[in-house]
Amino acid sequence: MLLPREDYDFFFMKREDLLKIMELRKWDLKEKRKLFLFFFCYFSALYTRDPAMALDEALDINSDFLEPLKENEVTYIVEVARKHFKDYTEDLELEEDIIFDSVLIDAIPSNETLVELLEISRKEEQEIDMYRLPNNNW
Repeated sequence: MLLPREDYDFFFMKREDLLKIMELRKWDLKEKRKLFLFFFCYFSALYTRDPAMALDEALDINSDFLEPLKENEVTYIVEVARKHFKDYTEDLELEEDIIFDSVLIDAIPSNETLVELLEISRKEEQEIDMYRLPNNNW
């Protein structure tokens, strides 16, 4: 199934925004590591249409964390992201929410949800402004 071009742009932007925030935090994400990794894998799979590469990317990102997760935790995160990628791409009208790490998330989380769950500061929002698409906010 092909998605509109603006959806791909959105998924790419979110993926890059998450990378930038991880860099701004100097990879010190403490209890937010799992959520950052999940969202990165999910948006990356939606953008690249290749969920198989998610594990390699997740392992690379995990190795940059000050306190890396165990490999089996990373594998689990990737599998959950892949499942929701598959659900989303098979049914554009997906209404089902995602439950990850005891957190209920919309199939495509809003900017407000990401800011809240990842505790993105106003300063971080301003730093990632370079990745903004026209008429699209965090």
